[in-house]
Amino acid sequence: MGFWVKGVDIKHHEFRKSDADEFIIADLRQYQRVAFVIDETIDAVYHLAADMGGSTYINTGEHDSDVMHNSCIINLNVLKVCSIKNIKKIFYSSLVCVYPEYNQLDSDNPKCSENYTFPTEPDSEYGWEKLFSERLYLAFNKDFPNLDVRIARFHNIWS
Repeated sequence: MGFWVKGVDIKHHEFRKSDADEFIIADLRQYQRVAFVIDETIDAVYHLAADMGGSTYINTGEHDSDVMHNSCIINLNVLKVCSIKNIKKIFYSSLVCVYPEYNQLDSDNPKCSENYTFPTEPDSEYGWEKLFSERLYLAFNKDFPNLDVRIARFHNIWS
């Protein structure tokens, strides 16, 4: 569509080369790396990063503290840098795992609309992290009126 895109990830993609105009390897848990990759030339950030190693990684309970810690650090770093550098727009990708598991058990009638978010009972610690991070993004949106925050809750996007 004619936009210049900078891609950032902790490693090179395994199955194909990035389509980004510029691709940088960076650990977004490191504040200085985030401050380097999100510079004043950036108009919008599409934040898709998380400590997510698939359902077996997040649902066993063996990695809960890492999942929550790492993703929260990434979100805090990205938001702080965006607010300091006056980034205009930021998109945050959340997930339907913020909804209570019992709302998702009937595949013919999943209750995954906004009014079913509360009372909270996410289906995993990953869901709790995503729910916290949504609130974090909304708080930054309120405190920094020039930062236009958008949040979407994806479902399983893998086939």
